[in-house]
Amino acid sequence: MRVSRNSAIPLYYQIERDLLELIEKGNWKAGEMVPTEKELQETYQVSRTTVRQALNSLVQKGLLIRIPGRGTFVAKNKISHNIGTITSFTEEMLARGIKPGTKILQFERIVPPKLVANDLEISEDNRVILLKRLRFADGEPVAINETYLPEDLIPGFSEDEIGDGSLYRFLEDKYGLIFRETRETVDAILITEEESDLLQVPEGSPGLLVGRISYIQTGRAIERAYTIYRGDKFTYHARLVGRDQGIGIESSSIN
Repeated sequence: MRVSRNSAIPLYYQIERDLLELIEKGNWKAGEMVPTEKELQETYQVSRTTVRQALNSLVQKGLLIRIPGRGTFVAKNKISHNIGTITSFTEEMLARGIKPGTKILQFERIVPPKLVANDLEISEDNRVILLKRLRFADGEPVAINETYLPEDLIPGFSEDEIGDGSLYRFLEDKYGLIFRETRETVDAILITEEESDLLQVPEGSPGLLVGRISYIQTGRAIERAYTIYRGDKFTYHARLVGRDQGIGIESSSIN
């Protein structure tokens, strides 16, 4: 664990690569606390600013996570989501051997915001059901989901019917609504104070904001959703095809 001051490579980046190698080789395992800034400063014989810059870079890349009052830890393996199929959060977690969980934060019938009404292609006078949920993986909060559903498509829909199961499966079974297409956007964000309290990560941690519009078999928009995922827990994978097969976009959803 040494750095070269004669190298053209910045000191912080040399340290970052060295720490990354320790993580990749398993010297530091997922969930394990890494040495403090002071300890690393003494090990590498550099300034604390240099050490902090190296750690910050690994935090931003989702390889390390800071927990206020406790220290810096190696991030646990991320939950990988492959773009190309419409899969519920519950189904995706179960397929990976992870126990899913849900806490309903908000359920009410409202007049939709203008942008939501436009995306759902309904009048602003039409009411929608707003469902806000905190999603868990093996008991750990990993995502905040906010979903808007046109009320006229799901008459009698109540909060008690949802539980921890898949919303998509419920809508299919009770209302015969088959999800045929989902369009998604993914943006990098920083977790706000309110979100950090729910997700149990420091404010300013990296996150993913996934916007989603889903359509049923009739072509009608059934869902406008926004989901905030912890950046240290989720990663998106896309499969691209050759140019000779035409240009297209594959999209899917986690719900």
